[in-house]
Amino acid sequence: MLLLGIIVVLLLVIAVILLMIFGIVVLANLGIVLIVAGIGCAGYGFIQNNSLEAQLNSFLSSGSVNPGNMFIIVGVILLVVGIILCVVGKKKN
Repeated sequence: MLLLGIIVVLLLVIAVILLMIFGIVVLANLGIVLIVAGIGCAGYGFIQNNSLEAQLNSFLSSGSVNPGNMFIIVGVILLVVGIILCVVGKKKN
């Protein structure tokens, strides 16, 4: 399941990058797509883990990362990159 999610996110990013190369998608639109994808990934990760305490406990105590935590980490990274692209895209216009 985790591998499927990573493949979908990578295909989405590759498709948007190709569209950017051909000048169809601007940075701000890409940022919005990444923000939505980040919120979706983080939300899915929170659904997989029942509580924030369980997430932190599994991550900090055992060192092993379950798939829910991976989705949360990927979601936060996508969210931050999306916000940066929105800011940069708005400044260019």
